[in-house]
Amino acid sequence: AAPDGIASYHVMNSPQRHLRRAREAEEQAATDLKRLKTSFLEKVIPKTIIREQCNPTAKLERSVRALVFNQLPGNCGNLFATIGGDFATVYDDEHFGDHVAVVCQFKNEATDHTKGGDLTALCWVDPSGYTAHELGDATLAVAGGDDNAVQVISVADGRVVSLMKGHTSSILAVAAGSSEGKHPERLVSLDAAGTAVVWNWRTQAKLGAFQVGDAVALAVKPDGSGVYTGHKGGVVKAWTLPENLDETPSPKGVALGVVCHGKNPVDCLVV
Repeated sequence: AAPDGIASYHVMNSPQRHLRRAREAEEQAATDLKRLKTSFLEKVIPKTIIREQCNPTAKLERSVRALVFNQLPGNCGNLFATIGGDFATVYDDEHFGDHVAVVCQFKNEATDHTKGGDLTALCWVDPSGYTAHELGDATLAVAGGDDNAVQVISVADGRVVSLMKGHTSSILAVAAGSSEGKHPERLVSLDAAGTAVVWNWRTQAKLGAFQVGDAVALAVKPDGSGVYTGHKGGVVKAWTLPENLDETPSPKGVALGVVCHGKNPVDCLVV
């Protein structure tokens, strides 16, 4: 019998776990780590080729716009999500052997609450202490559409559990804190007008907003206490978020040291 139940047994003995153990053993025995890693890349083969159901409703190309793995605390590290057109898709990369399986799919169509349209950004948000599901849940924030809304989707329920509106221009990025810090409820969205909005995604409340200039990317510290923004001129700035956003003036960004991107825009940030 499996030590902790059948599900636990399959996770512990999945083909991916066996491959990881084999790679770790090779790394420990290697005398030239750089050469070993190069040889790993030479052996890479596609695991699964997926043609996504992207259905652009505006002028966006029929392509996968973004892909994000779930790296939050908990037992959902096997999930990753993509957006393309007006679709968001969640995949399982661990429990189906050599295959990647679709867990759920969300189509951002017009409803009584939103206008629908193409999605432009996504991030995982931490449901710890929020979900009522016995085995936990994974929650995904997607943003965009014709009304520039931010929607949080429950993977377990397959439905929107939180909706936030307030942006007047297209949303470029979203990022959130985690349960490792004091503010897992904080989610920050960035729009093309240079406005960053801080939300409590669990209550759908807008906590505050501030201007970040020509930023095109952002990341939130895991504890929710600050934000990093990437800018068109190759600069990265750090912003400290106060405990009480309602009673404190807008934060000021501090440029971080020397950023080696020349004049190229910093269009991706990961904490």
